[in-house]
Amino acid sequence: MNRSWSHFSEALVILGLLLAAVVGWNLYQSRMHRFPTHPDWPLGDADAVRGKEVLQHYGCGACHVIPGIRTATGRVGPKLEDFVHQMYIAGVVTNTPENLIEWIRHPRQINPLTAMPDLGVTDRDANDMVAYLYGIPQ
Repeated sequence: MNRSWSHFSEALVILGLLLAAVVGWNLYQSRMHRFPTHPDWPLGDADAVRGKEVLQHYGCGACHVIPGIRTATGRVGPKLEDFVHQMYIAGVVTNTPENLIEWIRHPRQINPLTAMPDLGVTDRDANDMVAYLYGIPQ
């Protein structure tokens, strides 16, 4: 009886390890495709340094915490840290540079119920903001 219990225990351990490996592989694979880690950059010469300046100019820090901007301590909107790894923008559109530009320029066209105001952000300013938020190397 002791011998059969030993074989049963070994089988359970092996089954557990196999199950853990399958679950781990599945999590690894799904994470690989979930977040845009290196998005295709369609914005050409967008300027991240200028993006930081225009984020301050439009007062984005009144509603958002924005890394690298000491005065951006708002708590109305979400924190904008590690933005490139977010899956969605405002919980409604896929996180791509193009969608983020549209969100910044016309948030209420994407979600009429959003608290984010339309600040009249220009296309160039939005491009530069996105470059900063995505952490484009300077």
